[in-house]
Amino acid sequence: MSSSTIDDRVVLLIKDQMTRRESVKAREVRSSLLERLLPASNSAEEMLSVLQGSRGFWKVLAEQTGISADRWRKVFERKQRPTTDILGAIGQQWPHHAFWVMTGVTDAANGHVAPDTATTYPERAHVRDQCSINYFRASIALNEQLFNDEGVEKIGFDDPIDLIERTRPFTHYWEGAIAGLAYKHSDTESYRLLMELWNERESHREQHKKLLMRQEKSAKRGDPVLGEDPRTAHQNPFYLFYEIQNGDTKD
Repeated sequence: MSSSTIDDRVVLLIKDQMTRRESVKAREVRSSLLERLLPASNSAEEMLSVLQGSRGFWKVLAEQTGISADRWRKVFERKQRPTTDILGAIGQQWPHHAFWVMTGVTDAANGHVAPDTATTYPERAHVRDQCSINYFRASIALNEQLFNDEGVEKIGFDDPIDLIERTRPFTHYWEGAIAGLAYKHSDTESYRLLMELWNERESHREQHKKLLMRQEKSAKRGDPVLGEDPRTAHQNPFYLFYEIQNGDTKD
């Protein structure tokens, strides 16, 4: 095989989201278990739903993406391949994972990472950059606002692709038909906020890169953590690249 497939990567992403939801639900259960279980009106089914953190995962995913829970389940169970609308929904919901889903590689220095459930190569780090995530999500929101503007219908175009296709009638490129409306949208508070998010990401960039380039390991305190992977124990967990263990050879 040449590499992992998009199908594999989508399944791993869903697994990661399941794990994150389980963690959140577990905290909710610990904080409100007595409150929910004590009232006499609670049925056995309601009590069970409190204890089972994964209940409702597919429903929430469907609500977030507008794609039915049944279709998400079929993709997860490999009964159906991810369609373009599912891949589009992944890009909207988890833009920091979209590059990895489509290519199989990461670009962690620029905020494009894999979920914790995936081993990656040639980069290995799983360091989320919240500044990049904020910028990605704000950009997606502004793009949606532009194309949902009622002014789009007033633009003369024969094919929807005319809105975004740049043409070169002479020496220089001319923008797509939506360019005029885009300039109007750029004169808004939301667009200025986007630029602030970009500046915040750039000011944070050196700190983020230093974390990814940190090779020394923190001093161990007490006994090693049970279950530590011996293949990675020699590396700083945040370091971006793979390092050969001392004494290992390339042969």
